[in-house]
Amino acid sequence: MTDSIRVLHVDDNPDFANVAAEFLRREENRITVQTAVSADDGLNALRTSAVDCVVSDFDMPGRNGIEFLRTVREEFPDLPFILYTGKGSEEVAMDAISAGVTDYLQKETGTDQYTVLANRIANVVESYWSEQKLAERNEDLRRYKNMIDSMNDGACIYDEHGRFVVANEYIADLYDTTREALEGEKSGLIPLVQEQTDGDPYQALLDGRRAELSTEVSREFPSSGHVVLDYQLTPLVVDGTIEGTVGVSREITAVKKRERELRQERDRLDEFAGVVSHDLKNLLTVVQGRMELVDQACDSEHIETITTALDRMDRITADVLWLARKGRDIGAVDAVVLGDEIDDTWDIVTDHAKHAELQYATDAVGTATIEADDDRLRQLLENLFSNAIEHGGEAVTVTVGTLDSGFYIEDDGSGIPEDRRNDVFTAGYSTAEQGTGFGLSIVKQIADAHGWTVDVTNGTDGGARFEISGVETVAE
Repeated sequence: MTDSIRVLHVDDNPDFANVAAEFLRREENRITVQTAVSADDGLNALRTSAVDCVVSDFDMPGRNGIEFLRTVREEFPDLPFILYTGKGSEEVAMDAISAGVTDYLQKETGTDQYTVLANRIANVVESYWSEQKLAERNEDLRRYKNMIDSMNDGACIYDEHGRFVVANEYIADLYDTTREALEGEKSGLIPLVQEQTDGDPYQALLDGRRAELSTEVSREFPSSGHVVLDYQLTPLVVDGTIEGTVGVSREITAVKKRERELRQERDRLDEFAGVVSHDLKNLLTVVQGRMELVDQACDSEHIETITTALDRMDRITADVLWLARKGRDIGAVDAVVLGDEIDDTWDIVTDHAKHAELQYATDAVGTATIEADDDRLRQLLENLFSNAIEHGGEAVTVTVGTLDSGFYIEDDGSGIPEDRRNDVFTAGYSTAEQGTGFGLSIVKQIADAHGWTVDVTNGTDGGARFEISGVETVAE
């Protein structure tokens, strides 16, 4: 709002209006005067110009000052209006008051009257400005209140002392009271926020030295017991002035509990992995070594069965260690040629399945380049190929093809019944006698870590088909 006081002076005597304008400017340098010689001219000026105050004569041709005032009040109900007349009377004054005049002043002789008029103008305009500011402030607060009432999370307004000005139902329920009862009460969270940081972060918000304050607070509430809140405070700015803070809180008690549980689970997995990798692997290595010596020393029908069981134990151990230690995330993602990874992995997996056959659905498979962690991709392929051999036999045919956003691997084996497809990615689940039950679980974890999706369906020749989608390709 400008410091200049814009006055419209309506008087049918233009000479008097001009003299008054000059003396008003001398008395109060903030005043600028626009003149009009009739009520109609005055109305036109009000509709086209910004005006802070109207000064009007009473006795004018056409509409007089009272009639002019009534018309102004219809369009500008709060605009300051001073009736400044030389033909005033008690009756005119009463009519002016009844019509909503702001002030009433009779013209006098001499120039002292302009000092009085300038003071009256300044007073009514400053009062008008103050009322406008108060109305704007109340409107701002009303908007804040409506915003707070509509929020599902906790929301409130605090004053500079940390007392509730407005609180929504969520906050009231936490305190097991009503919104009205909270207003004027000290917040129990503000002291906790102040204790968590050196200095006084709440005062820093009020002083404009901080734009926001985000933290977690934990305390007991009457209706909810122990609650953890994600808590944010921002300054409440009304008409350029900080008048308090806006607080928004979201309960994260369950989230924090889950985080603790996950940390505890990870700690247990690390402890478990340590036992498996050190104690069990060492013992397994010793047994495998001794088994080779036994095989060299004697001939027994039981040796092959024992060796097969030891190999399976070794695979289970390796899979469990991977799930416990490496199945949490992926390393660096690079551009890799899918065909190269497929060929190298197939050679390793089929070392003991010479009759298994690999074929590409199209030539595009071999040259496709995708974004992936090279080691994890090979492990995914290895487990899918091994799964095909385990369930389709050593003479299985495996086909690899491309999708719009990925690739698929299918075999011509017996397939997976529809009612069991949701189970195959569960750790420990296997229908093959020699399966570890971890291979497909590892496939899913590797896919998830890349942001891919893996689905199982029927293959072209009736076997199992695994579709890996969401894969980022690299333009050649």
